[in-house]
Amino acid sequence: MAFKVVIDLQRCEGHGQCLVEEPGVFGMDDGGYAEILTEPVDDSLRVTVEQAVRACPAAAVSISE
Repeated sequence: MAFKVVIDLQRCEGHGQCLVEEPGVFGMDDGGYAEILTEPVDDSLRVTVEQAVRACPAAAVSISE
C-alpha cells in the first residue's frame, strides 16, 4: 500500500532534515525548500518518512493517508 507525503511550504525553512532522513522521497527545489520526488510513496518507506516528519524542525512535513 502507498501513502502521500505533504510539505507545508508556508512552514518549510529549508533545513533539509527530511532529505537527510529519506533522500529517495525528499529533495530540495531551486529555492532551497523541500520537495517530494515521488508520489505516492511506497509503504516500505514509511519508517524513514515518519523519521523525516519527526526530524523537521519547522514541522512542515506530514503524512496524509
